[in-house]
Amino acid sequence: MNKIEVVNDVITKKKLDGALFLVVDEGTEFMAVNQLKITVVKNTTLKMIYHGTKSSKLNIVIDVKPNQTLRLEEIHIHDKMKVQYQYHICEGAKVRVKRMVMCHQMRKWDIAHLDGEHAQFSFLESGIANGKHDNHVLVYHNASHTKSLFRFRGVTFHQGNIQLSMSGIVEDNMKYCKLEQDGEIVAQNNQVSDIQTNYVKEEEKTVKISSHTALHQGAYSHNEIRQFLTDNIKFTKGFQEIMEKEIEELEVSYAS
Repeated sequence: MNKIEVVNDVITKKKLDGALFLVVDEGTEFMAVNQLKITVVKNTTLKMIYHGTKSSKLNIVIDVKPNQTLRLEEIHIHDKMKVQYQYHICEGAKVRVKRMVMCHQMRKWDIAHLDGEHAQFSFLESGIANGKHDNHVLVYHNASHTKSLFRFRGVTFHQGNIQLSMSGIVEDNMKYCKLEQDGEIVAQNNQVSDIQTNYVKEEEKTVKISSHTALHQGAYSHNEIRQFLTDNIKFTKGFQEIMEKEIEELEVSYAS
């Protein structure tokens, strides 16, 4: 098991077991963004937790070698963050992402490239927005027999709103691909959120696409909100406890 802790855009703690390699490229005057390059060579779990008290930017590149599986668990507790993920998933490789986001303001891109047959990308995210969240997910099916799933659950408070965009692209002549998109947002304020789903496909007969979106507005109890967020993702022990603690603090704030 591997673990990385990031404060703002700097790694403060790390524990790596050799199943993956990490390279950090610090920002320069020409590209003022710190970049984390992660290469997965064996089946593994990576836990990442982000804390931030100031505006920060981060670029993360994840390369998963053939027939390997990465289980990525993340918790974001941040004030203002801009982050981009790029996943390169080789033949027979799988990426399983579970993420809880509790940020005031965020702009985020998750861009996945399914570059080999039987590559898979599964992404479950729950988010709490007190400010503006721009959330973009883009999946390229560059090979046949590939699968992708994105399921999002979000809640807005105070001046928060969520702009969610989910896009899937199946390249020409790619067959037997499966795309699933599922987005749902609950507004506890008068701000307007939005969900957009997009896909491009060529093989009408063999490409399967499932899409579901829902926007709700109204006064939900804190127990209903807890269930809505936590039913979407279940972390392994330790991270689950951290998430539950943050939800408890949210409930205290919500009740007051």
